[in-house]
Amino acid sequence: MSTINATNIKNAASSVTNIILDTSGGITTAGKIQSGGESYGNAQGVVIGNDGYIRVTYTGSNDIFRGYELGNTLSTSRITADGSAEFEGTLTSGPLTVHRGDADKTNVIEASSAGNVVFGTGNTVIISDGKVTASGNIVTTPSGNPIGITTSEVGFTAYSGGGIYSARENGSDPVFYGLLNDGNGHTSRIDADGSARFEGSITAASGGAVLGIQANTTSSGALQLLDDNDDVGIDMAGTGSASFAGNITINNGGTYETAIIADTTRDRISYTNPNANVITMFSNDFGNGVSLDGNASSWGSYSQRSLKTDLIAITDGLNKVAGLSGVIGRYKTDAEGTKRAFLIADEVKEVLPEAVSGTGTIKDPLTLRYTEVIPLLVSALHDAKDRIEDLEAEVAALKS
Repeated sequence: MSTINATNIKNAASSVTNIILDTSGGITTAGKIQSGGESYGNAQGVVIGNDGYIRVTYTGSNDIFRGYELGNTLSTSRITADGSAEFEGTLTSGPLTVHRGDADKTNVIEASSAGNVVFGTGNTVIISDGKVTASGNIVTTPSGNPIGITTSEVGFTAYSGGGIYSARENGSDPVFYGLLNDGNGHTSRIDADGSARFEGSITAASGGAVLGIQANTTSSGALQLLDDNDDVGIDMAGTGSASFAGNITINNGGTYETAIIADTTRDRISYTNPNANVITMFSNDFGNGVSLDGNASSWGSYSQRSLKTDLIAITDGLNKVAGLSGVIGRYKTDAEGTKRAFLIADEVKEVLPEAVSGTGTIKDPLTLRYTEVIPLLVSALHDAKDRIEDLEAEVAALKS
Protein backbone atom coordinates (compact mmCIF):
# COMPACT_ATOMS: atom_id res chain seq x y z
CA MET A 1 0.00 0.00 0.00
CA SER A 2 1.42 3.38 -1.04
CA THR A 3 1.33 6.41 1.22
CA ILE A 4 1.40 10.03 0.12
CA ASN A 5 2.96 12.13 2.84
CA ALA A 6 2.39 15.84 3.27
CA THR A 7 3.66 17.41 0.08
CA ASN A 8 2.89 19.80 -2.76
CA ILE A 9 1.80 18.51 -6.14
CA LYS A 10 2.63 20.94 -8.91
CA ASN A 11 1.49 21.26 -12.47
CA ALA A 12 4.18 19.81 -14.69
CA ALA A 13 3.89 22.70 -17.10
CA SER A 14 4.37 25.39 -14.49
CA SER A 15 5.53 26.09 -10.98
CA VAL A 16 1.93 26.62 -9.72
CA THR A 17 0.94 24.36 -6.83
CA ASN A 18 -2.44 22.74 -7.63
CA ILE A 19 -2.87 20.32 -4.67
CA ILE A 20 -1.52 20.55 -1.14
CA LEU A 21 -1.80 17.62 1.29
CA ASP A 22 -0.98 18.82 4.78
CA THR A 23 -0.04 16.84 7.85
CA SER A 24 -3.47 17.38 9.48
CA GLY A 25 -5.21 15.48 6.70
CA GLY A 26 -6.43 18.56 4.85
CA ILE A 27 -6.55 18.97 1.11
CA THR A 28 -6.21 22.30 -0.63
CA THR A 29 -6.78 22.55 -4.38
CA ALA A 30 -6.51 25.34 -6.85
CA GLY A 31 -9.27 23.82 -8.98
CA LYS A 32 -12.19 21.52 -8.31
CA ILE A 33 -12.46 18.00 -6.98
CA GLN A 34 -14.43 15.80 -9.34
CA SER A 35 -15.59 12.21 -9.10
CA GLY A 36 -17.60 10.97 -12.03
CA GLY A 37 -19.44 13.10 -14.53
CA GLU A 38 -18.59 16.65 -15.43
CA SER A 39 -21.95 17.59 -17.02
CA TYR A 40 -24.29 18.25 -14.10
CA GLY A 41 -27.59 16.46 -14.45
CA ASN A 42 -26.39 14.25 -17.28
CA ALA A 43 -23.51 12.21 -15.86
CA GLN A 44 -23.54 10.55 -12.46
CA GLY A 45 -20.94 11.87 -10.05
CA VAL A 46 -19.77 14.43 -7.47
CA VAL A 47 -18.04 17.74 -8.14
CA ILE A 48 -16.68 20.02 -5.40
CA GLY A 49 -16.04 23.29 -7.15
CA ASN A 50 -13.77 26.16 -6.14
CA ASP A 51 -16.86 28.39 -6.52
CA GLY A 52 -18.15 27.08 -3.18
CA TYR A 53 -20.75 24.59 -4.51
CA ILE A 54 -21.00 20.83 -4.09
CA ARG A 55 -22.84 19.25 -6.98
CA VAL A 56 -24.07 15.64 -6.82
CA THR A 57 -25.78 13.90 -9.71
CA TYR A 58 -27.58 10.61 -9.05
CA THR A 59 -30.84 8.89 -9.99
CA GLY A 60 -34.39 9.10 -8.56
CA SER A 61 -34.78 8.64 -4.82
CA ASN A 62 -31.15 7.65 -4.21
CA ASP A 63 -29.36 9.59 -1.51
CA ILE A 64 -27.02 12.41 -2.46
CA PHE A 65 -26.57 13.40 1.19
CA ARG A 66 -27.02 11.77 4.60
CA GLY A 67 -26.21 13.25 8.00
CA TYR A 68 -25.59 11.29 11.20
CA GLU A 69 -25.26 12.11 14.88
CA LEU A 70 -22.10 10.72 16.44
CA GLY A 71 -22.84 7.37 18.06
CA ASN A 72 -26.13 6.96 16.18
CA THR A 73 -26.30 4.64 13.19
CA LEU A 74 -29.62 6.11 12.03
CA SER A 75 -29.42 9.16 9.80
CA THR A 76 -30.89 12.40 11.12
CA SER A 77 -31.07 14.17 7.77
CA ARG A 78 -31.33 13.06 4.16
CA ILE A 79 -31.47 14.63 0.70
CA THR A 80 -32.28 12.52 -2.36
CA ALA A 81 -31.55 13.13 -6.02
CA ASP A 82 -35.18 13.85 -6.84
CA GLY A 83 -35.17 16.86 -4.47
CA SER A 84 -36.83 15.28 -1.44
CA ALA A 85 -35.45 16.12 2.00
CA GLU A 86 -35.98 14.69 5.47
CA PHE A 87 -34.94 16.23 8.79
CA GLU A 88 -35.47 14.57 12.17
CA GLY A 89 -34.83 17.77 14.11
CA THR A 90 -35.94 21.40 13.87
CA LEU A 91 -35.39 23.19 10.58
CA THR A 92 -34.21 26.71 11.32
CA SER A 93 -33.39 29.17 8.59
CA GLY A 94 -33.78 32.65 7.31
CA PRO A 95 -35.84 33.19 4.16
CA LEU A 96 -36.77 29.79 2.67
CA THR A 97 -38.07 29.11 -0.84
CA VAL A 98 -39.39 25.79 -2.15
CA HIS A 99 -40.34 25.54 -5.83
CA ARG A 100 -41.70 22.97 -8.21
CA GLY A 101 -39.35 20.93 -10.36
CA ASP A 102 -40.43 22.64 -13.57
CA ALA A 103 -38.34 24.72 -15.93
CA ASP A 104 -39.46 28.09 -14.61
CA LYS A 105 -38.85 27.10 -10.95
CA THR A 106 -42.30 28.27 -9.82
CA ASN A 107 -42.26 28.89 -6.07
CA VAL A 108 -44.77 26.90 -3.99
CA ILE A 109 -43.54 27.81 -0.48
CA GLU A 110 -41.79 30.98 0.61
CA ALA A 111 -40.83 31.64 4.25
CA SER A 112 -39.69 35.21 4.80
CA SER A 113 -37.49 36.58 7.55
CA ALA A 114 -40.57 38.47 8.82
CA GLY A 115 -42.14 35.17 9.86
CA ASN A 116 -44.70 34.88 7.05
CA VAL A 117 -45.14 31.64 5.13
CA VAL A 118 -46.64 31.88 1.65
CA PHE A 119 -47.96 28.85 -0.28
CA GLY A 120 -48.53 29.01 -4.02
CA THR A 121 -47.92 31.77 -6.50
CA GLY A 122 -49.42 35.23 -6.06
CA ASN A 123 -49.75 34.94 -2.25
CA THR A 124 -52.41 32.21 -2.57
CA VAL A 125 -52.14 31.18 1.09
CA ILE A 126 -50.36 33.22 3.76
CA ILE A 127 -49.68 32.06 7.32
CA SER A 128 -48.67 34.92 9.62
CA ASP A 129 -49.01 35.44 13.37
CA GLY A 130 -51.20 32.36 13.71
CA LYS A 131 -53.62 33.53 11.00
CA VAL A 132 -54.30 31.86 7.65
CA THR A 133 -55.28 34.04 4.68
CA ALA A 134 -56.30 32.37 1.43
CA SER A 135 -57.05 34.11 -1.87
CA GLY A 136 -58.80 30.98 -3.10
CA ASN A 137 -60.92 28.25 -1.51
CA ILE A 138 -59.89 26.13 1.49
CA VAL A 139 -60.86 22.56 0.60
CA THR A 140 -60.53 19.32 2.58
CA THR A 141 -62.57 17.04 0.31
CA PRO A 142 -60.89 13.77 -0.70
CA SER A 143 -60.63 14.89 -4.30
CA GLY A 144 -59.55 18.41 -3.40
CA ASN A 145 -62.31 19.77 -5.60
CA PRO A 146 -62.09 23.59 -5.36
CA ILE A 147 -65.56 24.22 -6.75
CA GLY A 148 -67.58 22.49 -4.06
CA ILE A 149 -68.66 19.31 -2.36
CA THR A 150 -71.01 16.77 -3.87
CA THR A 151 -73.34 14.60 -1.79
CA SER A 152 -70.99 11.66 -2.35
CA GLU A 153 -68.03 13.41 -0.73
CA VAL A 154 -67.21 14.01 2.91
CA GLY A 155 -65.27 17.19 3.54
CA PHE A 156 -65.13 20.91 4.07
CA THR A 157 -64.83 23.87 1.71
CA ALA A 158 -64.44 27.52 2.70
CA TYR A 159 -65.09 29.64 -0.39
CA SER A 160 -63.25 32.85 -1.13
CA GLY A 161 -66.65 34.35 -1.96
CA GLY A 162 -67.76 33.94 1.64
CA GLY A 163 -69.55 30.56 1.79
CA ILE A 164 -68.66 27.63 4.06
CA TYR A 165 -69.77 24.13 3.00
CA SER A 166 -69.37 20.94 5.02
CA ALA A 167 -70.65 17.45 4.17
CA ARG A 168 -70.93 14.36 6.40
CA GLU A 169 -71.97 10.78 5.75
CA ASN A 170 -74.97 10.71 8.12
CA GLY A 171 -77.67 13.33 8.56
CA SER A 172 -77.21 13.44 12.34
CA ASP A 173 -73.45 14.01 12.07
CA PRO A 174 -72.39 17.56 13.01
CA VAL A 175 -71.09 19.87 10.28
CA PHE A 176 -70.48 22.72 12.75
CA TYR A 177 -69.61 22.93 16.44
CA GLY A 178 -69.26 26.03 18.60
CA LEU A 179 -67.46 25.69 21.93
CA LEU A 180 -66.25 27.72 24.87
CA ASN A 181 -62.72 27.16 26.07
CA ASP A 182 -63.90 26.01 29.50
CA GLY A 183 -64.08 22.33 28.52
CA ASN A 184 -67.82 22.05 29.24
CA GLY A 185 -68.85 20.81 25.81
CA HIS A 186 -70.27 22.50 22.73
CA THR A 187 -72.64 25.46 22.99
CA SER A 188 -73.96 25.30 19.44
CA ARG A 189 -74.26 22.60 16.83
CA ILE A 190 -75.53 22.23 13.26
CA ASP A 191 -76.07 18.74 11.83
CA ALA A 192 -75.88 17.61 8.22
CA ASP A 193 -79.65 17.14 8.06
CA GLY A 194 -80.17 20.83 8.88
CA SER A 195 -80.90 20.45 12.59
CA ALA A 196 -79.45 23.13 14.86
CA ARG A 197 -79.08 23.47 18.62
CA PHE A 198 -78.06 26.52 20.63
CA GLU A 199 -77.45 26.53 24.39
CA GLY A 200 -77.81 30.32 24.63
CA SER A 201 -80.22 32.95 23.35
CA ILE A 202 -80.78 33.68 19.67
CA THR A 203 -80.60 37.45 19.35
CA ALA A 204 -80.98 39.49 16.18
CA ALA A 205 -79.51 42.85 15.37
CA SER A 206 -81.50 45.95 16.22
CA GLY A 207 -84.73 46.07 14.23
CA GLY A 208 -84.44 42.49 13.00
CA ALA A 209 -86.41 39.36 13.84
CA VAL A 210 -85.15 37.05 16.56
CA LEU A 211 -85.68 34.07 14.30
CA GLY A 212 -86.72 34.35 10.68
CA ILE A 213 -87.97 31.34 8.69
CA GLN A 214 -89.00 31.14 5.06
CA ALA A 215 -91.73 28.53 5.47
CA ASN A 216 -93.71 26.52 2.98
CA THR A 217 -97.20 27.98 3.22
CA THR A 218 -98.98 24.67 2.80
CA SER A 219 -96.88 21.97 4.46
CA SER A 220 -96.31 21.22 8.10
CA GLY A 221 -92.94 21.26 9.77
CA ALA A 222 -92.00 24.85 8.93
CA LEU A 223 -90.64 25.10 12.46
CA GLN A 224 -90.12 22.18 14.81
CA LEU A 225 -88.85 22.10 18.38
CA LEU A 226 -87.38 18.78 19.51
CA ASP A 227 -86.80 17.23 22.92
CA ASP A 228 -83.62 15.50 24.08
CA ASN A 229 -84.72 12.34 22.25
CA ASP A 230 -85.17 14.29 18.98
CA ASP A 231 -88.94 13.75 19.15
CA VAL A 232 -91.07 16.63 17.85
CA GLY A 233 -92.56 18.56 20.75
CA ILE A 234 -93.92 21.58 18.85
CA ASP A 235 -94.70 21.50 15.12
CA MET A 236 -95.60 24.80 13.46
CA ALA A 237 -96.81 24.92 9.87
CA GLY A 238 -96.31 27.68 7.35
CA THR A 239 -100.08 28.23 7.38
CA GLY A 240 -99.91 29.36 11.01
CA SER A 241 -101.29 26.24 12.67
CA ALA A 242 -99.33 24.53 15.43
CA SER A 243 -99.49 21.21 17.24
CA PHE A 244 -98.08 20.43 20.68
CA ALA A 245 -97.12 16.96 21.90
CA GLY A 246 -97.61 17.91 25.55
CA ASN A 247 -99.40 20.47 27.71
CA ILE A 248 -99.25 24.19 27.06
CA THR A 249 -98.26 26.04 30.22
CA ILE A 250 -97.85 29.80 30.57
CA ASN A 251 -96.31 31.00 33.82
CA ASN A 252 -95.17 34.59 34.06
CA GLY A 253 -92.96 33.78 37.04
CA GLY A 254 -94.03 37.02 38.69
CA THR A 255 -96.05 37.95 41.74
CA TYR A 256 -99.22 36.13 40.71
CA GLU A 257 -97.55 32.86 39.62
CA THR A 258 -100.44 32.12 37.27
CA ALA A 259 -100.45 29.37 34.69
CA ILE A 260 -102.59 28.40 31.71
CA ILE A 261 -102.45 24.69 30.86
CA ALA A 262 -103.85 22.98 27.79
CA ASP A 263 -104.15 19.43 29.11
CA THR A 264 -104.06 17.01 26.16
CA THR A 265 -104.66 13.98 28.40
CA ARG A 266 -108.02 15.28 29.69
CA ASP A 267 -109.12 17.40 26.70
CA ARG A 268 -109.47 20.60 28.67
CA ILE A 269 -107.90 24.00 29.24
CA SER A 270 -107.30 24.87 32.88
CA TYR A 271 -106.17 28.06 34.58
CA THR A 272 -104.63 28.20 38.01
CA ASN A 273 -103.78 31.04 40.34
CA PRO A 274 -102.56 29.93 43.79
CA ASN A 275 -103.39 33.31 45.31
CA ALA A 276 -107.03 33.69 44.23
CA ASN A 277 -107.80 30.60 42.10
CA VAL A 278 -109.58 32.70 39.47
CA ILE A 279 -109.39 33.49 35.78
CA THR A 280 -109.25 37.23 35.23
CA MET A 281 -109.56 39.16 31.98
CA PHE A 282 -109.27 42.90 32.15
CA SER A 283 -108.24 46.02 30.29
CA ASN A 284 -107.40 49.60 31.17
CA ASP A 285 -105.39 48.62 34.25
CA PHE A 286 -108.21 46.80 36.05
CA GLY A 287 -110.70 49.47 34.99
CA ASN A 288 -113.08 46.88 33.56
CA GLY A 289 -113.07 43.17 32.92
CA VAL A 290 -114.39 39.81 34.05
CA SER A 291 -113.23 37.05 36.35
CA LEU A 292 -114.15 33.46 37.09
CA ASP A 293 -113.71 32.19 40.61
CA GLY A 294 -112.54 28.60 41.00
CA ASN A 295 -115.82 27.66 42.67
CA ALA A 296 -118.08 29.71 40.40
CA SER A 297 -120.25 28.50 37.52
CA SER A 298 -120.46 31.83 35.65
CA TRP A 299 -118.33 34.88 34.94
CA GLY A 300 -118.32 37.89 37.20
CA SER A 301 -117.80 41.48 36.07
CA TYR A 302 -115.86 44.18 37.88
CA SER A 303 -118.62 46.27 39.44
CA GLN A 304 -117.13 48.16 42.38
CA ARG A 305 -118.50 51.71 42.68
CA SER A 306 -115.02 53.22 42.92
CA LEU A 307 -114.28 51.93 39.43
CA LYS A 308 -117.22 53.81 37.88
CA THR A 309 -118.12 57.37 37.00
CA ASP A 310 -120.77 59.36 35.08
CA LEU A 311 -123.57 57.22 36.58
CA ILE A 312 -127.08 57.95 35.23
CA ALA A 313 -130.22 56.10 36.30
CA ILE A 314 -132.12 54.07 33.68
CA THR A 315 -135.60 55.49 33.29
CA ASP A 316 -138.84 54.00 32.01
CA GLY A 317 -137.40 50.55 32.59
CA LEU A 318 -140.80 48.82 32.82
CA ASN A 319 -141.98 50.05 29.42
CA LYS A 320 -138.63 49.22 27.85
CA VAL A 321 -138.70 45.67 29.18
CA ALA A 322 -142.25 45.34 27.92
CA GLY A 323 -140.90 45.79 24.41
CA LEU A 324 -138.51 42.84 24.70
CA SER A 325 -139.32 39.28 23.66
CA GLY A 326 -138.29 36.38 25.84
CA VAL A 327 -138.20 33.41 23.46
CA ILE A 328 -137.12 29.77 23.15
CA GLY A 329 -135.39 28.64 19.96
CA ARG A 330 -132.07 27.58 18.44
CA TYR A 331 -129.33 28.95 16.23
CA LYS A 332 -129.52 27.98 12.58
CA THR A 333 -126.28 26.08 13.03
CA ASP A 334 -127.65 24.07 15.99
CA ALA A 335 -128.78 20.51 15.58
CA GLU A 336 -132.49 19.79 15.28
CA GLY A 337 -134.17 19.62 18.67
CA THR A 338 -131.78 22.06 20.38
CA LYS A 339 -133.55 24.49 22.72
CA ARG A 340 -132.10 27.77 23.94
CA ALA A 341 -133.50 30.77 25.83
CA PHE A 342 -132.99 34.03 23.97
CA LEU A 343 -133.44 37.75 24.00
CA ILE A 344 -133.36 39.35 20.55
CA ALA A 345 -130.39 41.72 20.20
CA ASP A 346 -132.27 43.82 17.63
CA GLU A 347 -135.01 44.59 20.21
CA VAL A 348 -132.55 45.22 23.04
CA LYS A 349 -130.61 47.66 20.86
CA GLU A 350 -133.75 49.80 20.53
CA VAL A 351 -134.11 50.28 24.31
CA LEU A 352 -130.57 49.58 25.65
CA PRO A 353 -127.97 50.01 22.89
CA GLU A 354 -125.20 50.00 25.50
CA ALA A 355 -125.59 46.22 25.86
CA VAL A 356 -125.30 45.48 22.11
CA SER A 357 -122.25 45.43 19.82
CA GLY A 358 -121.82 44.88 16.09
CA THR A 359 -123.17 46.49 12.96
CA GLY A 360 -125.74 43.84 12.10
CA THR A 361 -123.99 42.62 8.94
CA ILE A 362 -123.11 39.02 8.05
CA LYS A 363 -119.47 39.61 8.92
CA ASP A 364 -120.27 41.66 12.02
CA PRO A 365 -123.58 40.43 13.48
CA LEU A 366 -125.17 41.98 16.57
CA THR A 367 -123.91 40.51 19.84
CA LEU A 368 -125.75 40.86 23.13
CA ARG A 369 -124.12 40.98 26.54
CA TYR A 370 -126.93 39.41 28.55
CA THR A 371 -125.59 40.40 31.95
CA GLU A 372 -125.74 44.08 30.94
CA VAL A 373 -129.50 43.73 30.49
CA ILE A 374 -129.85 43.10 34.22
CA PRO A 375 -129.68 46.82 35.14
CA LEU A 376 -132.64 47.41 32.78
CA LEU A 377 -134.56 44.64 34.54
CA VAL A 378 -133.73 46.19 37.94
CA SER A 379 -135.00 49.55 36.66
CA ALA A 380 -138.20 47.86 35.46
CA LEU A 381 -138.65 46.29 38.92
CA HIS A 382 -138.27 49.70 40.53
CA ASP A 383 -140.91 51.07 38.18
CA ALA A 384 -143.18 48.10 38.95
CA LYS A 385 -142.59 48.53 42.68
CA ASP A 386 -143.49 52.23 42.47
CA ARG A 387 -146.69 51.38 40.57
CA ILE A 388 -147.59 48.65 43.06
CA GLU A 389 -147.03 51.00 45.96
CA ASP A 390 -149.18 53.65 44.28
CA LEU A 391 -151.96 51.12 43.72
CA GLU A 392 -151.69 49.85 47.28
CA ALA A 393 -152.05 53.44 48.51
CA GLU A 394 -155.15 53.97 46.35
CA VAL A 395 -156.70 50.71 47.61
CA ALA A 396 -155.98 51.65 51.20
CA ALA A 397 -157.59 55.04 50.66
CA LEU A 398 -160.71 53.50 49.14
CA LYS A 399 -161.01 51.05 52.00
CA SER A 400 -160.81 53.79 54.55
